[in-house]
This record gives sequence, C-alpha cells and structure tokens, in this order.
Amino acid sequence: MIIHAASDPRGDPAADEEGTRRLAASARAAGVGHLVYVSIVGIDRIPLPYYERKLAAERALAASGQPYSILRVTQFHPFIDVLFGRAATYMPLVMPLPAGYSVQSVGLEDVAARLLRAIDEGPRGRLPDFGGPERMTVREAARAWQEARGVRKPLVPFPSLSAPARAFRGGYNTLAADTPLENRGQESWREWLGRPILKRLQEDV
Repeated sequence: MIIHAASDPRGDPAADEEGTRRLAASARAAGVGHLVYVSIVGIDRIPLPYYERKLAAERALAASGQPYSILRVTQFHPFIDVLFGRAATYMPLVMPLPAGYSVQSVGLEDVAARLLRAIDEGPRGRLPDFGGPERMTVREAARAWQEARGVRKPLVPFPSLSAPARAFRGGYNTLAADTPLENRGQESWREWLGRPILKRLQEDV
C-alpha cells in the first residue's frame, strides 16, 4: 500500500502528472495492492494551473491500471494560517481579503484518520470529498485568526472578476452542504487556532 501525498506546486509543471504516472507504473509492476492519492476539493471546477495539474495526475492514476483511491480534501488549517499571515503583512494599515470567498479548512490529524480508513476500505476509486466540520466566510475565518494572533487591522475586501475568483466565490473549494458527518473532520478552525503554539509549530514541520 502507498499513500501518495507528494506534489510540486511551484516547480516543474509536469511533476505531478508525470510523477504520479511513474509511481503508479512502478507500484503496479511491484504488485502493490492499493495506492491512495491525496488531492484537493474543487480542482475540476476551479481553473488554476496547479489545480489542472493535480486533476491531470488524478486522471493518470485512474488510467494506470493500478488499484487506487483518490481522496480530495479541503485546505489544511496550517495553510490558511500562512495565507492570513501573509495578508496581515502585505499592507501596513489594513488586512486585504478576497471578497466573497468561503473556507472549510481541515485538521491534519483528521485527514490522517480518514486516510487510514481509506486503507482499511481498500481500493475504491474516487472517494467522497473530505473537509473541515464547518464552512466559514473568509471574513469570519480572518476575524477568528486575528483574535487568536492579536492582530488589529481593518479587514478590507478586494473584488476580482477572474474565473478562479468566481469559482471560489461559488464555494467550489468547500464541501456540499449535505456532506455527511463521516466525511467531515472534527477539529474546527477556532479549535486549531486555540492549540498551544508549540504543538502548532510541530504540526507545521
């Protein structure tokens, strides 16, 4: 069994697709019974180059003949933390936020538990999407972040008419409203923010 969570969002554009194709071929040749690929919720609906490469990697795995499962997950809590940290330092007096976005970030431990369940279930192709327990507007999530980090800056929304922005405003990066609890993690964004700083840093590493 292999869990494939490797990716290269900023490097070689062919790394995800070609790397997944090579890994799947090697796994099949070695008689590996199950390859689990970790992907991202909404990659088939949000037109970003990186998401398109992840989608191509999914298709390469599906066409490989290797028994597989694909688990798409929402953004991780630490990733949202990093994005808000960058936004808070981008401008001196305000904290800019994309207008109309929502997030449904998920804890790493919850994703790990879901992956272990996928291993036990065996190869099932595309699995139901998995994400955090609650969907929040980006403004709500940013307010919680500011309270936890002691940041006091006005939150200023900025609009965008790009195709990716429209997709994010459509909530394609989050779970469907009727997603069952078994496909939602337990640790909320606010609970993660309340973790001791040392534990958060260890998780980031």
